[in-house]
Amino acid sequence: MAAITTTNPYYSYHATNTREYSALTTAAITKFEPERIFKINSTDASDFATELESKAQQFGYIGETARVATTCVFDVDNPNLFTYGNRKDIIGTWNTITEEHIQKNATMLFGNRTFEVTPDNSKDMSTPTIQRGELTTGGNALTALGKQLMHRRFLSSIMAAQCLALIGEDGRKAIKVHRKKYEWWNPLNGELINDGLMILFLILKKMRPSVMVSTVKEINKMKTIQPEQFKYNITEWDTAMESARINIELKAPGQYSMQQYTQDYLDAALLTPCKSFKREVSSYRTKWMLGGEAHLTIEYLRNNITQMYVNFEEDETWKQEIAQSSQVIALASQVQKLQNDMKNTIALATAASAAKSGTSNDTAPNHRGKRQPYTVKEWRLKFDGEEKEVDGKIWHWCKGDHYSGGKVHNGMYATHKTCEHDKWRKEQDERNSQKYAAKRSGTPSASDSEPAAKKLALSDKLRTALTTQAGLSNEMYDSIWKQANGDSENA
Repeated sequence: MAAITTTNPYYSYHATNTREYSALTTAAITKFEPERIFKINSTDASDFATELESKAQQFGYIGETARVATTCVFDVDNPNLFTYGNRKDIIGTWNTITEEHIQKNATMLFGNRTFEVTPDNSKDMSTPTIQRGELTTGGNALTALGKQLMHRRFLSSIMAAQCLALIGEDGRKAIKVHRKKYEWWNPLNGELINDGLMILFLILKKMRPSVMVSTVKEINKMKTIQPEQFKYNITEWDTAMESARINIELKAPGQYSMQQYTQDYLDAALLTPCKSFKREVSSYRTKWMLGGEAHLTIEYLRNNITQMYVNFEEDETWKQEIAQSSQVIALASQVQKLQNDMKNTIALATAASAAKSGTSNDTAPNHRGKRQPYTVKEWRLKFDGEEKEVDGKIWHWCKGDHYSGGKVHNGMYATHKTCEHDKWRKEQDERNSQKYAAKRSGTPSASDSEPAAKKLALSDKLRTALTTQAGLSNEMYDSIWKQANGDSENA
């Protein structure tokens, strides 16, 4: 470029900046080697956008991608004075910027500066002129506007080269089909300059799905952002929620309403083990859903919920209640495990006793053996009216806790009604206690008493350990033990 002797300032500008531009061209174009090649599909779309945004920051063309004008107003008295407006981020938004917007911007950068679409076969690049204010009066030097124009064209070339490098040979073939949309020809020297913004637009258009499909997918993801993922740090969770909302708003403005966001926010906030925190959030949620309190905006709710978390953290309420909840969950799991181990022990003892006496439970496969948890007939678990008669006996659909096959059921036909369930449960527990007490006071054979004795001994040992070492109350232990063991055979 330095060897050019013409006095045209278009060349003299590049010639006087040869060293600077040569170094940048080498680093940004000639020797640019991407660490990863992206395929033109939806799977790679997000990673491609992230990588290109990083390169745009590094090589200085981030302004070209983040501030794409969608309007331009010219001064009626001076066409050289114009104002861009309604700028959009082409990487951060989906399908908001159209091909027409890109074509109009290209006209301002490469063409006749009319902010109008130029036909694909008429993309002749204009050179700086005195009339457009890009050259000084004598026409021997570029003005500030002319230098800016040259610099932006250079940045566009870098963007074009890096976009094409990131998508590999197969991707370039798919984009080159549309080369007439992005190639501008310089009639002075015959060079072709690629419009980087148009190339980026074409790549993103092929990569990204419909904006509505993407929005629905992103909104569904909001429900999966839960405090547990952040170890119940509500401040970090709040930031993640707001970041995800902003991301949706940028891609598709207005598609994710603040009402829906508020509901998703409050619903997720309730998924926290801290009882005091949940109680306050639940109160906020109830008032918000009833309406009538205009101050309960999402900003107000976010500020108060995060501040409440900070306060609970400070006075250690958060730590204590989280620990209590975790302890109960861990103990319930431990009891369930011990109960399962106990069943296996009893089953082995029963099998050994049966083998010794020459009997086997296998002869009656439909009969409940000692090795299997109590299981009711299938018809008792299928709702067929609040009341029904079977074999001359009246059965009621009870919604209380009942057990079958080792699982809890909140709906089962029983001989009592739902309103009588608590009374039935109390009587059932009393009968079981009396039955086990009778077994302990009697003198049954060793083979019959051994499983029950082991179960009672395990219960007593477990109660002692959990109430003395873990600080569990007797009432809490009884509740956990009852849940782990399930109903008796009189369910």
